Amino acid sequence: MAASSSSSDSERSSSSSDTCTVGTTNHSINSYSSYHNSYSQNSKCCTSYDRCCTNFTFLKCSHCQFDSCLSHLVDHLNLLNLQLQQTTERVNTIQLPQLIIHDNRLHLQKQLDYWKQNMLEKIENIHHKKSIEIRQLYMETFQEFEHQKIRYINKIKSILLKEDQHSKHVDKEYDEIKMSLLIIQNAINELKISSWPPINGDMDVSDDTHSTIVNGNDVEGQHIVTVQGLERTLNSPCLKRILMDNECCYFCDTSNKYILVYDELKFKLKLFTKGSDIIQIDWNKNLNGEIVWTSWCTLLEEFFILSKHSLFTLNCSSLTFTRIHDIHPLNDKTLSCITNFNDSLIVSHEYGTYISHYLLSSQKPRIKLMKKWFKTEMEYERDDDIMSLHLSTNNCMAMNIHLKSQGRDKRLIDFVNIQTMERLRRINPPEFSIWFLLDLSNQQWLALELMKEKNLFLLESNGDLKKINIRNNNVNITGAARIFGGDCFVLETCVNDRVQLELYKTYF
Repeated sequence: MAASSSSSDSERSSSSSDTCTVGTTNHSINSYSSYHNSYSQNSKCCTSYDRCCTNFTFLKCSHCQFDSCLSHLVDHLNLLNLQLQQTTERVNTIQLPQLIIHDNRLHLQKQLDYWKQNMLEKIENIHHKKSIEIRQLYMETFQEFEHQKIRYINKIKSILLKEDQHSKHVDKEYDEIKMSLLIIQNAINELKISSWPPINGDMDVSDDTHSTIVNGNDVEGQHIVTVQGLERTLNSPCLKRILMDNECCYFCDTSNKYILVYDELKFKLKLFTKGSDIIQIDWNKNLNGEIVWTSWCTLLEEFFILSKHSLFTLNCSSLTFTRIHDIHPLNDKTLSCITNFNDSLIVSHEYGTYISHYLLSSQKPRIKLMKKWFKTEMEYERDDDIMSLHLSTNNCMAMNIHLKSQGRDKRLIDFVNIQTMERLRRINPPEFSIWFLLDLSNQQWLALELMKEKNLFLLESNGDLKKINIRNNNVNITGAARIFGGDCFVLETCVNDRVQLELYKTYF
């Protein structure tokens, strides 16, 4: 019973197991059938292996995108596996060539350097070509400029020549008018001759009504001095002679009212008035220094008194001296001479080593330095001396020069522009030297030559030098000449080694 029971159990288990298997299989089949039925409804098998297959497709190949039934799908997969195996074998039998990498940097660098050299050569060629073009263009432009310059210079010369001819014509007319005025003036002087004092009379040589000129500083009413007028003046009888006390008295300058004389022996300045009055003023030589030059200043209405180290003004009313502290020696170079006109004052230091230009004013500050020049800046050598300065216009100044450099010994006259000290004209007679230049009037001077016959010349600012003929050489000028009181000409002469002032009636 037990065995029978076990057999029965085994059979039941086996039957049960079969039943489960069959049940599972049936379920799978049912599931596939469901899937197959749901997919196969869409298309038929279309593989290339069997065009006559009418089974419904089971699956789409992901490789070639064909719809296949189950039987043909297996065949298709086998074919694909075979192709894969063949391809793999073929790939394994392929031998890849050896890969070799070459270093081409040197070659490439050479090519780059070659390119660089070519570019530099091109640039150099372009630079050379353009440089030649620039030089050629400059030369052409320069030559054209020179041609234009020459053309304009010739044109200007032609215009200047015409203007010069016209100017000569005008000058000729001017000289004729000036001569007519001179004739009229001489006629007037002839009418007044009876009012002049005798030769041995008092010194009252003029009155206030005749005082139209003092010296080069007075512009209004200045006389035009001519050779004929000077000759007639100096060849006429002397109106008055004033003999100085000793041989050390020197004629200095004149104003409208005074003749200034310096007695170096007694250290006194003397003022001679129109009425022969003599005013004496003590000069402290130890304190003020040795007097080297004097000059009347119309702007300040005072005399300038120049010593070697200071400049003073002399007030003729108060008879007092005032030192101008702005003017003093430069670099131990003593003061040597001065000249002034209107508001300009020119000071020379040690014969022109320095030349200083000052501006004057009647109010404070009374003096102001404008500019200073060195002798070498004025085209002179260090050994050359500037003996005297003579300013009679606002721009032009005459200078008495002693040339001593390079073995020379010559005295001459230079005209310079006081703004630049540029030389305008040189008066250098080849046969003699001009030793003194005496101020007469506006832009006119007496030039004195002492080496031969003591000849006198009238010097104009345009450079004309005209000799003055004096009969019997009765005038012995030694130092100075001035116009005094309008109608009187004062000369410093020498008699027996003593200074004498001679007064003449003017005929100019």
